[in-house]
Amino acid sequence: MTVEERDAILDCDAHDGDGTDSIIGTLGIEWVEHHTQGSRFGMGTDAANGAYGRWLETAIDKCSGCSVVLYQSGADPHINAPLGGTLTTQQMRARDQWVFERLGHLPMGWNLQGGYQVVAGKTEAEQIEPVLA
Repeated sequence: MTVEERDAILDCDAHDGDGTDSIIGTLGIEWVEHHTQGSRFGMGTDAANGAYGRWLETAIDKCSGCSVVLYQSGADPHINAPLGGTLTTQQMRARDQWVFERLGHLPMGWNLQGGYQVVAGKTEAEQIEPVLA
């Protein structure tokens, strides 16, 4: 890997991502562009007031010059997830579309994680439907 090459981790999961930060710090890895939604956003107002969108736009911009992107498309930021509560189904769809439109030209590893839905009176299949949508 040359000095110019950087790899990116774009972690849009509701959890902190502190394990990844710890590994990067402990090993002194300087060639990874790491952005984690983590504990920065836990309220729907963060998405409504634009704070989440501004963070994501900055993260995407910084990842756009990287050689490869690892994208953690977290499902637990959904408003019905007990550990998330930031994004509506439509906002999650827009988030993923934005990431793929802006970074899809790069080699990318992608996974969907989380999605712990708790909606009283709905079956498990009905609860997970917003995440899968």
